[in-house]
Amino acid sequence: MEFLELVQEYKKAIEEARRIGEEIGRRLCETLKSLLPGIDFSISHWESNVICLWCESRDVIAFRIRNNLKPGELSQRAVSLINVIESELPELIDHVEAPHGIYLWKEEVESVRAALRSLRERTS
Repeated sequence: MEFLELVQEYKKAIEEARRIGEEIGRRLCETLKSLLPGIDFSISHWESNVICLWCESRDVIAFRIRNNLKPGELSQRAVSLINVIESELPELIDHVEAPHGIYLWKEEVESVRAALRSLRERTS
């Protein structure tokens, strides 16, 4: 294959990965929106089409301020959504992140796990 053909194939593969990543992000957000209102996503151009999730009401700063948490309390009382996603959908490890953090109270984790398991089962 000629060099310029390789470049064209590379660009097509990136576009396909982006299209599929957008569908994955849409399905994740659709699954979680009743538990995390305002959750949304984008596809990072800078990090190999990583699916970036965000939720303004749950980002690390808003969550700490709104809940009057002192430094160090966050890790004791809350769990990162990304950790939950990666434990239920290990296929997404290194492919989904929350650059500003999305945190759940520990008592919310099981509901999120159940929703993610349901997503897996609907699509298996």
